Amino acid sequence: MTTKEYLEKYKKYPSSDNKYEGWEKDLEDIKQFNRDLIDKYPWLKPWNRWTGKTSKDYDYEFTELDDMPEGWRIAFGDQMVEEIHQQLVKYDYVNDYKIVQIKEKWGGLRWYDGGTPIGKLSEDYREVSTSGTPWYPDFDRETEVIREVGRDHYISFYDENVDMTEEERQRYNLNAIYHYRIYKIVEKCTIPDIISKYENMSFNTCIKCGDTAEWESMGWISPYCTKCANYFLDKNYEDYKRMCKDKSECLETLKRGTLETNFTKIEFDSENE
Repeated sequence: MTTKEYLEKYKKYPSSDNKYEGWEKDLEDIKQFNRDLIDKYPWLKPWNRWTGKTSKDYDYEFTELDDMPEGWRIAFGDQMVEEIHQQLVKYDYVNDYKIVQIKEKWGGLRWYDGGTPIGKLSEDYREVSTSGTPWYPDFDRETEVIREVGRDHYISFYDENVDMTEEERQRYNLNAIYHYRIYKIVEKCTIPDIISKYENMSFNTCIKCGDTAEWESMGWISPYCTKCANYFLDKNYEDYKRMCKDKSECLETLKRGTLETNFTKIEFDSENE
């Protein structure tokens, strides 16, 4: 079953509360599709944001990827997931990667995660020590990573079990020495760049079908191709008819790109092309 076929079945939300002819077979197909998907990409399995674990009664009716709007998932969802997965495998981060949220916002894809691997670090490092209140020494955050490796003469100011006056605590804490190792980033993980690439691509991709977007709805901003924009306006005509004499005029005005109160023509630029 392809992603598009899966989404056609998923849109019906087949369940015991939504029975139609063949709903049981559709539901089983959905579960099998998601089992195969999670076998390949374990980090797509849904998890509880409070406990950090997957629910015990999870039955593969959905995955984290189902939050991606249909058109974007058809157009580039599979490719985006595969590119992210390759980086996770490369840096041994498959079991640590967590999707926090996938959604549409201001007409574009938003993909939030709980962090990504840094990449490959150099074997060599330079050692730096500082004294006083804990604070990182200077280093280049674009090309280097810092790791604390030890502390000398450190007693926490908040450790009530140590019999010291407040003045002694302050002095002892400030006299602590902190040891660091600073590594060069030899090769950066590209997951942030991959996410950014597809987020930019989404602005010019129809949110409903995945074709090239030419229109952008107003109010709730979303990108649409001409076909889906016409369908959207036709379906919601009762809300918009006050702007035109009749439906045909409203649709024709939309096609000419002058119905700016509902849709605006997307101006393509080099950044989002």
